[in-house]
Amino acid sequence: MDAIIQLPKIDDMMEREVKNLREAIDILHVKQKEYADVIRTYLSSQSTDQSEISRITGELDDSMTELEESRGKLVNLKMQKEVASGMHNLTSGAVNGTYHLKNQQKGQ
Repeated sequence: MDAIIQLPKIDDMMEREVKNLREAIDILHVKQKEYADVIRTYLSSQSTDQSEISRITGELDDSMTELEESRGKLVNLKMQKEVASGMHNLTSGAVNGTYHLKNQQKGQ
């Protein structure tokens, strides 16, 4: 007889436990959706970041190439200036050659 009296109590306890488990499952389901959204956003952001890094790397490579070309041009112009300056010294010495030769002869 005690067992018959206990059955409704056991049924009530089981119903409460089932209700609690359903609530826990619902909460876990919501959390899983939230985490999935966060992961999707992260992956999308990471993909965008990688694209931006690739774009900036390309721009940097282009800038480095331009810089190297400019450096080469600058070296070339500097060499031309030095050659022109040396030629100027030679031509000015040739114009003043008689003076230069006289000074050399005096020194001997």
